[in-house]
Amino acid sequence: MRSLSRNTAWQRAFQLFLLIIIFYPQAHFAQTDPFRGPLARITSGFGADGAFQVDTLRFPASGWEGAPNQTVQNVQVFIPRGNTAPRPTLLFAHGFGGFDVRFYGELLQHVASRGYVAVFVPYPVTINFPALYRTMDSGFAEAVRRFPQHIDSTRIGFMGHSFGAGAIPSIAFNAYTQRGWGRNGKFLFPMAPFYALETTPEMTRRFPSDTKLLMQIYRDDRTNDHALAIDIFRTINISPAEKDFITVVADTVAGYVFNAGHGLCNTANNPANGSAFDGYDVYAVFRPLDALMEYTFNPSNSAAKNVALGNGSAEQVFMGMVGNRALKPLRVSDAPLPDPEAPRAQFLCNNEVNIRREFCTFTMSNVAWNQGSQAVSSSQMQMLGIAPQPASEQVTLSFSALSSGTAHVSVYNSMGQEVMRVSEELRSTTGRQELHLSTHNLPSGVYGCRVQQGALFVSGVVVIHR
Repeated sequence: MRSLSRNTAWQRAFQLFLLIIIFYPQAHFAQTDPFRGPLARITSGFGADGAFQVDTLRFPASGWEGAPNQTVQNVQVFIPRGNTAPRPTLLFAHGFGGFDVRFYGELLQHVASRGYVAVFVPYPVTINFPALYRTMDSGFAEAVRRFPQHIDSTRIGFMGHSFGAGAIPSIAFNAYTQRGWGRNGKFLFPMAPFYALETTPEMTRRFPSDTKLLMQIYRDDRTNDHALAIDIFRTINISPAEKDFITVVADTVAGYVFNAGHGLCNTANNPANGSAFDGYDVYAVFRPLDALMEYTFNPSNSAAKNVALGNGSAEQVFMGMVGNRALKPLRVSDAPLPDPEAPRAQFLCNNEVNIRREFCTFTMSNVAWNQGSQAVSSSQMQMLGIAPQPASEQVTLSFSALSSGTAHVSVYNSMGQEVMRVSEELRSTTGRQELHLSTHNLPSGVYGCRVQQGALFVSGVVVIHR
């Protein structure tokens, strides 16, 4: 097994290097990044800037000591100008490499303009992921400690993008259960999350049930597998009435492309990942966040709940008008499944880096599907059987038929690359099916395996060793 361990370690190191290349933002900032596109800003209600001018407090962030070729950054706390009392607070965790506050500055300024406090904690570019989690957590804790006159720790929510979105479930769990934060209101707003590297099954089972949750993904995200968001959404201990799963889809209006890629919520000018400060930021991000914060901290506001957690209400999915043309609405679900037409992501749910990969198939659990006259229950959708483990020259996949027709089998290496794809017409749609794959051309290593029929799939991990 030594050669397998060395091979796996090399693959993981190379993948994390790839992560830096993919996630590290390349953007050029103007003095003021202008609002773009034909979809106008919201001028009143949720999504509109508030009446407050904004001031910023700063202190040095921890975790930057010795970071190669990187200057120590500051934690930044955005407060309403003239504030004299503790206010509900948003703790924001940025995407990997997005430590320049200007990547999210419009959003943070917006939150403070509406009378809240927003805290931004930068972390350096390094593959020491546990240290990055500690940097975020300690920065949030230090901001709360330093500024009790501004931050009301009993009313606190977490928002994050990409790597930061994957971090906030575990950081929030510890803050809520160990520090007592959020006693009078708590929420999560993850956007296009990366792997939840420290979120254990025990955390999702015991997550405070009075938390509100908006999980958001972007339909054309080529970076993070949508199943990563679906896993956390389905397993977390929050009732369907207090959580919604939002998918933002792209649209083109008057020749302007509103992207729905991984960088949608980034308000910097970065054409490479489709980010810009435009109407999609306002309608897809600012507006639901405003409503979520209002409902969380003022639960009697039914209008706020209808916009934030409206279970697909017209008010919730509305994305604005350009002339007489309505933009494509948000997609909202309480039982999300991966979109089979979405592009394949770089970082797949069943990758070995994901400590929660056993839950990748949970995206299909507890849902009854009707394919014509056939119903497929959750009890039939057991995890994909893979034998033998480890495999050498051949592996057998066993599963219950998910629907009639052709089964497509894909095998991915630890960098998320598809290294094998076969299709086979099922002889029967009842009982357990078996497919036999030759693995003699694949080098030793850990692979993800996925069997898909239409919109339904099962997946698992196969180890190859010779």
